[in-house]
Amino acid sequence: MGQKRFRCAILPVFAAIYCLGMLLGLAMIVIKDGVALLDARVIASVLLVGAAFCLFISTIMVFCIPVIVTPTHLAATNWWGDYEAVAWEGIRTVKRINFLGLRYLIVNGSILVPLFLADREGFLEAVKTHAQVENHPLVQALDRSDS
Repeated sequence: MGQKRFRCAILPVFAAIYCLGMLLGLAMIVIKDGVALLDARVIASVLLVGAAFCLFISTIMVFCIPVIVTPTHLAATNWWGDYEAVAWEGIRTVKRINFLGLRYLIVNGSILVPLFLADREGFLEAVKTHAQVENHPLVQALDRSDS
């Protein structure tokens, strides 16, 4: 098995971006123009435009930022959006976090592996195949995250 790419499920990404965006958008309107401007048309417009924008951003994130599994390494983005690769034997620490309702594993303190992948079972199988160690830290963290 060569390189495999695993993409995030779009719904959790969309929901997190949409909720945060709507809160910020409505807060900006209230700060700028006051509560009086928040009538039904303004709110509906903000919600519809926000949904379209968030769907666009979510789609870009899902299709342009996959987690990559190869026989030699795992590659995913770090906190700044840059890709980092780590060899299977180089994975020492794996921690779980919850960011805006989205669950991630942090590998070696900097690589973010989303737990809301569209093919979660395929990802787990690929990691188990390539890690080649039963008690590999990433395999253990993935097994724990299912419970």
